[in-house]
Amino acid sequence: MLEAEQTLLARDIAPRIARSAFRTVLDVATKDMVKRNPACLDGKDPSKITLFNRINILADAKLISPELKVWAHGVRGITNEDVHTVEPVSKEEAQEIAEITRLILTYLFELPERVKLAKAAADAKKAERNG
Repeated sequence: MLEAEQTLLARDIAPRIARSAFRTVLDVATKDMVKRNPACLDGKDPSKITLFNRINILADAKLISPELKVWAHGVRGITNEDVHTVEPVSKEEAQEIAEITRLILTYLFELPERVKLAKAAADAKKAERNG
């Protein structure tokens, strides 16, 4: 993610490269989520599952919301065009993909941890009151 962010901020790098970097972030993040939740694979070999399928698998397993599934497929589809066309990409378009990718990562990694910490703090307060 850091490399993708740095690419987005660089003045001498094409926005197309930044968008591709954020696609890589999405690809790696979905691979990590599948690895952390092997039951969602239903016996499939994770090395043979495409980004398209990983997004669907994570949504089917309720590890991402239906809205994030749509957004993730949006990122995948838009950045797929970057690989197969020579259409110009604006800095604003790259920033949109960056923001969507940040939100997906927040949902996948940050929010679950924040909920876990908040629950632990609440449980500790409850135990302190009862103890």
